[in-house]
Amino acid sequence: HLFKGNEYRFWLATDDESAKLSVHIYDSDGNLAEVEADQHGIFASSRILPKKTGTYFIIVEVEKTGEDRAHWALVYGFR
Repeated sequence: HLFKGNEYRFWLATDDESAKLSVHIYDSDGNLAEVEADQHGIFASSRILPKKTGTYFIIVEVEKTGEDRAHWALVYGFR
């Protein structure tokens, strides 16, 4: 649940140097809602300024990895 008037950022990271990651934010209607998304090496991030208070979906994807499994972590912050 995200609130209108706040700014949120989600960061995704892994220890697998060959991995490709993505993190995207969608509103409850399935529309892409983020205002910015980046991917640099083992890090990915997404930022959103919700236009309305409601339910949003955070889609985390490990698109490519050199391992059978990739360890990853997602953190977020808001202001």
